[in-house]
Amino acid sequence: MAVRELVETVGASVVAQWQKLRSRIYRRWLIGRYGARITIHPGVRLLGRISLHKDCQLRIGEGSVIADTLEVWGSAVVELAQGVNVIMGVRIYGRGRVRVEQGVVLNATKINCMQSVSIGRHSLVGAGLVTDTDFHNLAPNIRRSPPRPEVTEPVCIGANVWVGYGCIVLKGVTIGDDSVVGAGSVVRSSVPAGVVVSGNPATLVKTFDLSDRSS
Repeated sequence: MAVRELVETVGASVVAQWQKLRSRIYRRWLIGRYGARITIHPGVRLLGRISLHKDCQLRIGEGSVIADTLEVWGSAVVELAQGVNVIMGVRIYGRGRVRVEQGVVLNATKINCMQSVSIGRHSLVGAGLVTDTDFHNLAPNIRRSPPRPEVTEPVCIGANVWVGYGCIVLKGVTIGDDSVVGAGSVVRSSVPAGVVVSGNPATLVKTFDLSDRSS
């Protein structure tokens, strides 16, 4: 083995060991600070910062990587399953339940959840907004009144979905498995499985042949 390769191998090993040590120390600190409100599997890599506000709860599954800031506001209950990757800053706000399934990548994603937001296995969600609420009533005469039930409706993003940069996914939307939402789109209505949508409002631009996984 060349000297350069040896140095690179040793250096990578040192970095990996340091990351493991940092994760263990930070995990203990987080549990000491937040107590029963936070559950972190010992195998989680904690390379960024986690912040819980008020009455939030957070559970992080085995093999997940928190590579940057993860903030949870309000009284949301958030569950990250196995192998979830948080890249760049992710912020979750509300009092509902957020369920992120195995292998999901969240990249600078913002989530407003007053009832329920779910993201299926192996989905990719870029910088943008996923919200299950309007926060305010639509009608002008009641806009400043307490929100009515119709202001909030669950959002469900299926498995292997790609939500591109700058997208807004609004309340009541279901996005079917294997679909793609093009960058900058506003999704106001549900999207079937195996399609590409784009635009404001998002409209169909392509349908995949799901029998051919290379399409």
